[in-house]
Amino acid sequence: MKTILFYPVQVEFDLDEENNEVIKLFGRTIDGKYICVHDYKLTSYIWAVPYKNKDVDMLENSFKSISFKEGKKELKVKDVKIVDKNYLGKKRKVLQVFTHAVRDIQVISKVIKSYPEIEYVLGEDLNFQRYYLAEKDILPLQLYEVTGNIIHSKDDVDFSIDLQSIQNKDQWLENQKVLAFDIEVYTQPDRYPLADNDPILMISFFGQDIKKVITWKRFKTNKSWIEFVNDEFALIKRSIEIINEYKPDCLVGYFSDGFDLPYLKARADINGLRLTYGLNESQVKITKLGEMTSARIYGLAHLDILRFIRNVFSTSLET
Repeated sequence: MKTILFYPVQVEFDLDEENNEVIKLFGRTIDGKYICVHDYKLTSYIWAVPYKNKDVDMLENSFKSISFKEGKKELKVKDVKIVDKNYLGKKRKVLQVFTHAVRDIQVISKVIKSYPEIEYVLGEDLNFQRYYLAEKDILPLQLYEVTGNIIHSKDDVDFSIDLQSIQNKDQWLENQKVLAFDIEVYTQPDRYPLADNDPILMISFFGQDIKKVITWKRFKTNKSWIEFVNDEFALIKRSIEIINEYKPDCLVGYFSDGFDLPYLKARADINGLRLTYGLNESQVKITKLGEMTSARIYGLAHLDILRFIRNVFSTSLET
């Protein structure tokens, strides 16, 4: 057993080499090593809210007997508990339905929803990483004492540990390794840049001990922090090298969810490059919900300052 002090920075839900579900807490030890804490003791459940005056005991027994095949896999409900909860300001008896795996939640939810006695099913659409942090009462960037065994891991970190116990030491990380970035792209007058047509001209980085502008548009300058490359392919490739070498705790941009990272991903694809900003040479993943895009980088926290302001501070800002 080994006991270490570390600051969790990023959390990921993943599958290990044997297809077991695991939560991975990436972070820094107090001496600056980059580590990954593996937690295999995961609890997954949903809440089933029955209509008023329905027989919750009957529903409990019925849910416990749920068993069916999904492809080659047999799915069962692990356990069911009747719990008194406040729901919409009123006391209600609800059913806490436990699943054997996080991956079973969506399928089990559909079965529960098919019961005519059930008014709502809650929790099936929660981000499991956020749920895990709340359930375990873990605050990113706070110091924790972790006990566990050193284990082999596929992740590109200094070492990994199998979590046995974790305790908050009530101390914040003061010197987070933050890397800010921005891109500038070519475009025609009076129209928005088009990723399938307009190349990236410049990428800039700023952080502790780093100040750099990379461009393939050459001009005379005596600025040592300006670096020239041959073309857009070399520009994107150099940005990958910088992020991988610097190994930031957090990558920060302004409208980077909505523009910078989706644009970089699109231009990387056009240039035949994998945008491997994440650990283990993993690519940036872009997801879209309606008109909103979001970027996720495996093992690396990403913060879009504009989205943060809109979501957190917008109600208190005058302009």
